[in-house]
This record gives sequence, C-alpha cells and structure tokens, in this order.
Amino acid sequence: MNLMLLSNEAIIRNMQSSTATLKQMIANISILTIAALTIIYLCGMLFALLYADKMIFPYDRPHDQDLLGTVKLQSSHGDTISAVYYPTAKRSDHIVLYSHGNNHDLVEFLPILEDFQAHGYSILCYDYPGYGTSSGTASEASIYAAADAAYKYVTESLGYAPNAISLYG
Repeated sequence: MNLMLLSNEAIIRNMQSSTATLKQMIANISILTIAALTIIYLCGMLFALLYADKMIFPYDRPHDQDLLGTVKLQSSHGDTISAVYYPTAKRSDHIVLYSHGNNHDLVEFLPILEDFQAHGYSILCYDYPGYGTSSGTASEASIYAAADAAYKYVTESLGYAPNAISLYG
C-alpha cells in the first residue's frame, strides 16, 4: 500500500510538472506569435510609407510637349499645373471641372473633352503634379493643391460662379 501511495504521488507530481511545462509552452508560443505579427505589421506599415504614393499614382509617362491651348496654373505647393480649357462657341453659364483618373493625362482625355464641348459644356481639365507636362510629384496633398489651383482658375480667371461649376472625376 505504501508503494502504491508513493507511486500515485509521483504521478501527481509528474502531471503537475507537465501542466506547468505545457502552460509555459503556450505562453512562449503566444509571445512568439504576437512578436511575429507585430513585425509583419511594422513591415507592412514601412512598405506603405515608402511605396503608397507610387501605388496610388502609378503614372510614369510624362510628356514633353503641351497641348494646343494649354494654360499653366501655379499650385500652393509650388508645382506648375498644365490644364486645358475648352469653352463652348457661345459662353456657357456652367463649366465642368474634370479631374481625370490616376494613370492618365490630358492627352488621353482629348476625345472626352471634345465630346463634352460638342454637347454644349465648357470644360477645364488639368493634370496632376508629375503627370503630362506638370511639374512636381504626385501625392495626395499635391493633387488637392492642383485641384484647388484649377478651381481658383475657373472662378477667378474665367469668372464662373462656384455654383456654376460641376465637378467630374
């Protein structure tokens, strides 16, 4: 009987030791998993920081010649923005301020601009910084500055009222 009690006590001690080891293993695996996920997250954030603008604004074919009738606008970021204005034959009370897609420039939108004009809409389309013959580099902030410069040109230089401007794009 004494031998049996000793054997049972050894089994219990062995089980307690195994439980403690198992808990330690689970804690170690949890810490390693959290560390690995943190490293992956930080690498993803670093990648986004370094390459986000290039992924969002993938344009890489600037032109070296302006279109006929190109006007140059100055953005608040100091970039020179190329824009084209197609008025209607008879001055329209409304104008379309056209912001094109992120992988195109003015040259690619000529048929669309001419189509707007043919349907009686005056239209101003501008390139983003780094696109076409516009200077600078595309980023979220520089694109907003280019849009502001185009809007300012439409209201101040062309004389359109803010409520007569239709934003497109």
